[in-house]
Amino acid sequence: KNKKKEKIKERKIIEQILDSQNQTQNLKKKEKKDEFVKVLKSKLQVGSEEVVGRENEIEFVESWFKQQMTQNTCSCLYVSGKPGTGKTLCISTILNKIQLENQHTKNLKFLSLNCMSLSQPCLIYHFIAQILQLNYSKNHEKDKLEIDSWIKSTSDRLTLICVLDEIDGLETRDLKILQTLFTWANIPNSHFILIGIANQLDLTDRILPHLNSKNFKPTVLNFKAYQSNELFNIIFNRIQQSISEYLDCVINSKKKNENESDQLILQPFEKSAVLYCAKKVASVSGDARLALEICRKSVDEAIKDIENN
Repeated sequence: KNKKKEKIKERKIIEQILDSQNQTQNLKKKEKKDEFVKVLKSKLQVGSEEVVGRENEIEFVESWFKQQMTQNTCSCLYVSGKPGTGKTLCISTILNKIQLENQHTKNLKFLSLNCMSLSQPCLIYHFIAQILQLNYSKNHEKDKLEIDSWIKSTSDRLTLICVLDEIDGLETRDLKILQTLFTWANIPNSHFILIGIANQLDLTDRILPHLNSKNFKPTVLNFKAYQSNELFNIIFNRIQQSISEYLDCVINSKKKNENESDQLILQPFEKSAVLYCAKKVASVSGDARLALEICRKSVDEAIKDIENN
């Protein structure tokens, strides 16, 4: 009887140990899953990663910039396209590259603003005067005159690259400021390079007729809506980046041939599902932000299903 009792105790102890081990393994699996989901969702954020595709547009803008910089002739570039077509991300990527290449150059300044984020459109004058180190003040008309004097000066000075996102917002808020900015950029040797980004293709033709009459037409670059294969590449690239980051940060010391459960963690989407999402979004709008948001929401829904089951 004593031997039987001891065996029963031993079995209970073994079962407790096994249960504890299973709980520990399940906890580790959950921690891995949660960590990967966190990385995946961060990678599916809008505008947080490198540009995928758009090689022709990037080449065009880089060539345009090179021409402005080498010939010291300033003009303006108007970048248009539907929402979610990569306009802002491409321009930001190119500017970051130019800033890095010219980080030791003192005669080059950069200013990037979102026109819709400004409480008053006339604050644009204040920010331009400030970065040019002019005698800026709270009086926007004085700031405008200071900038105008700097623009028309013939002395050697720095060049300002000014990027204004959602510039079409000025059409309804203050059209005169928009006209002034484009006029400055088209004055010979103004050292003022203007890049306007907006959704409307015909903005410059509609609201800047006086510039057209003076042959001050800005260079126009239109970003077409993404096709399904381009959207697929964008989404799949983000997924691959999340997998790489997770492997580097979390299981860097482990072998690549992890057990099957770990491998399943690293397969958040079937390729067919990603392709289906890309085709649907391409047929509606070609908006990469919408495609990424759908993927983010699908991750949340999948987690809910797992937790409920």
